[in-house]
Amino acid sequence: MRELTRRCCQKCTKYRLSQNSRKTGHITCEDTACLQAEKERLETEIRILHKKNSELEETVAWMHDLIWDLTRRLHSQPK
Repeated sequence: MRELTRRCCQKCTKYRLSQNSRKTGHITCEDTACLQAEKERLETEIRILHKKNSELEETVAWMHDLIWDLTRRLHSQPK
């Protein structure tokens, strides 16, 4: 069996190699509190990423509208 060198999170010191872990190489934790804390951390990260994505989508939409507005102005001017 290979040596387990990674932890599932920074606080956890417990390791478990599950049946699925042998196939995927992922190490899982037996500590329910540790798993819950990791789940909450990931959910928070997802919320932050969704908010950032929304802000970026708004920026892209604004830039798209601005470019088309400037293009229309440029092509509507008499030469």
